[in-house]
Amino acid sequence: WRLASAWWQGRPGLQRGLRIWTWSLNLLLLVVLTFSYSKRSRVEAMTLLHGRTDVQGLVVEDTAEGEAPMTPLFYLGNWNVTVVPWTDPQADLAGELDRYPDLQRPNYVVFIGEEDLDARVARTEAAMGTLELVGKAQPGLVDQVVHWLNPVNRNEVLQVMRTTR
Repeated sequence: WRLASAWWQGRPGLQRGLRIWTWSLNLLLLVVLTFSYSKRSRVEAMTLLHGRTDVQGLVVEDTAEGEAPMTPLFYLGNWNVTVVPWTDPQADLAGELDRYPDLQRPNYVVFIGEEDLDARVARTEAAMGTLELVGKAQPGLVDQVVHWLNPVNRNEVLQVMRTTR
């Protein structure tokens, strides 16, 4: 269609400039995106726990949104941990945790998001005992850009806490 178009035939510089601009942008994005990854906060949260020998299980607490995401256990370095997704603030977390034997009972909590965090921590402490902060995982640059482009994509700040008993 380009060869048959009189408009494009009269503007060979524009055609060449667009081609150079397109290839330059794509190569730049290729380099940047090759060395980055999305959902960085989930990976970083599991990396915080990597190498810890006391991790028996995780409660993934997301009562703010009601959609606890899957945890990338590969980065934890241990596939044999109990993972309890917790999304209902009215349900009995202590009763749920009592179902697990002592060596499989979750002793770490991953809080997804910072919405109403103080109340969520208080509810979880009532069920599990005192919690102490292990670390905080922030979303990466790719996650921030994707959230900026489409605010439906959630930027997750994760707080990792452990029981002190």
